[in-house]
Parts: sequence; structure tokens; C-alpha cells
Amino acid sequence: MVRLSQDAQRLARAVAVLAPEDARLAEALAELDPEQAAWAADTLAAEHVVSPDRPLRFVHPLVRSAVAETMPPGERDLLHARAAELLRAEGAPPERVAGHWLLAAPGNRSGAVAELREAARLASERGAPDAALRYLRRALAEPPSRDERGELPGELGAVELRLALEVGERHLRQALAAASSARRRAELARELRLPLFAMGRHAEAAELFRDARERLGDSTASSR
Repeated sequence: MVRLSQDAQRLARAVAVLAPEDARLAEALAELDPEQAAWAADTLAAEHVVSPDRPLRFVHPLVRSAVAETMPPGERDLLHARAAELLRAEGAPPERVAGHWLLAAPGNRSGAVAELREAARLASERGAPDAALRYLRRALAEPPSRDERGELPGELGAVELRLALEVGERHLRQALAAASSARRRAELARELRLPLFAMGRHAEAAELFRDARERLGDSTASSR
């Protein structure tokens, strides 16, 4: 990287932050005009840093890692924040924008908390409470406004509760699958009802418990 021109270094760092993206976005993040960016891209390709085609891609993940490691933490934070702002202006999906906020240091930046909260909502809807948890914890660190501080703890608490319930459900289902007796299956089904009911999955909880009781009844009858 040392022997590369300043423009080529800036473009390489922009691509390292963005991953494969629209060339125009990389130009904007590197703060280069189209002509400067074209020369810089050709230089990087000649040095086998990026491939000669578009969008700009590193020739190997290890090259990307090497470029990323040359960036001081402060510069990396600023580039991720700037990438989030550019993606917002492009109308990118909230989770894509929020992904850059996760990698930027908290800085009281306009719109960051709202985007992180929206990304958390979408992650929850698609069944990814662990991702929602990361977004909301990062939103609290930004920091939020006074109004947002009144709402965020409730949103975070709901995700944390759901995540704990889902972990509990997974463990109980593993135990249920491994249970060797009908009685033990019935006991585990009874315990599993609680997280299922708490998540609003009432019919599933009732069906699970009904099945366990039937199996227990069959087992009792066959032992007579």
C-alpha cells in the first residue's frame, strides 16, 4: 500500500469498507471524482490489489484484510459512518445501512438511532432476534435522543426476552428429542408450553402437550 498513490490508497480503503459495491459509491466514499477514481482503480488492478472488472473486488479476501489492517481505527470508524450516510441517501435497505453503524464508533450522528431501530424491527420480523439485539444495543450507545431513550429500553427488553425464550425452546426441544421415556417427554412438553405460550404460539403449545399426554396414556396402558 505504501507505494500506491494517495488516490489509490483511498479507493482501496473505501472498497475494503464497502465490500463489492457500485463503483460510484466507492468513488464517493473515497471522495474522488470519476477521473481520479478511474486512474486509481487502474493502478490497483495493475498492482493486483483489485480485479480489473467491475464492481471493484479484491483479488483475494486476504488482500482485503491487509488493506483493512492499514486503516487506523478512527479512519475506519469515519468511513463506516460515511458509508452508512451514503447508503441512506441511495435508499439502501435499513439493515444494510445499520450494518455500517454497527462498525462505526458511537458519535451522536443524525438518523443513526432511527435506522438501527428500524433494522432491529425488520430483523425481529424475519425471525432474527440476535441481530435485532445487536442493532438495539448499538442504538443505545449512539446515544439516542430524550424521546428515543424512553422507547428503546422497552424494545430492547422485548428482544432480550424473546431471545432467551427461543434459546430455552431450542434446549427443551433437544431434550425432548433425546427423551427415552414417554413420561419424560410429557414432563418436557409441559415445560416447553411456557416459552411457546409466551411467544404467542398457543396452538402449537396445546398440540405439543396433547401429543405428549397421548403418548403417556399409551405408555401407561401398554405397561398394564
